[in-house]
Amino acid sequence: SLALVSQAQAAGSWSTDENGQPVYLWTADDWVSNGQPAQCEFILDLAFSGVPGGTSYFKLYGEKENDPLVTQTVTNTSGATWQDWHVDILNGAISRTVDAPVVHKVGADSSNWSIQYVQNPGYTDGFGAVWVGGTSSVATSEKLSIKFRWTPTGGPVTIRQYPTDTGSPIPEPSTILALASCLLPMGIGAFRRRSK
Repeated sequence: SLALVSQAQAAGSWSTDENGQPVYLWTADDWVSNGQPAQCEFILDLAFSGVPGGTSYFKLYGEKENDPLVTQTVTNTSGATWQDWHVDILNGAISRTVDAPVVHKVGADSSNWSIQYVQNPGYTDGFGAVWVGGTSSVATSEKLSIKFRWTPTGGPVTIRQYPTDTGSPIPEPSTILALASCLLPMGIGAFRRRSK
């Protein structure tokens, strides 16, 4: 789960969804600066205490500008060293040009993390940041810096985020389904040969 350490320019509260998942309920129309709506920027300092490969969610409600920017610092309290970070977004699209995603350990060179864009069934867009060397993998109690801009595409936005300790992209559900459909005929053929 993601636990909020501190926040700036964000109005909302932590809660849980219908499945008991931790969510951040954000109402962008509550943001004000000198009596006027503030820039749509979501700045958070978080701690991730879940098992690597588990998931945490932001659910964002309310009126949103066209290009919200998320800036996060996530503390690794999971007990495992992170070698990647994944972001999936429902009802939104990740910007690949203006403020393209940047992920790196705090105080380390961002070029040691490679961004790989993915399309997930059930999610409109996303990316994975994979550690590619140097000394910037994220050990327990170290911090990971994450920055990305996204555009809403209609409906409440859900941003799912999680680290793993594998250093390789996680197979998407469509990949697993395709692999299973290829292996199934071979399994049936082997079963028929054994039963003769």
